[in-house]
Amino acid sequence: TVTDDSVRDIADCLDAGRDEMWEKSLPNKQVTFLVYREGDQLNFFRVVDRGDGTLTPVSESL
Repeated sequence: TVTDDSVRDIADCLDAGRDEMWEKSLPNKQVTFLVYREGDQLNFFRVVDRGDGTLTPVSESL
């Protein structure tokens, strides 16, 4: 199904870039990976919770 293919695509992309994403993580910060699909393109962003309910981007789309 489309959903299964989308999830598989996301998992493949995250697995392929896993080492790079963790190397660039901020120490002692909880990093969330935001993933969204726009047409055929998957966009990945790393964001940090600032503790006040807002998120700050750590990176551009990976």
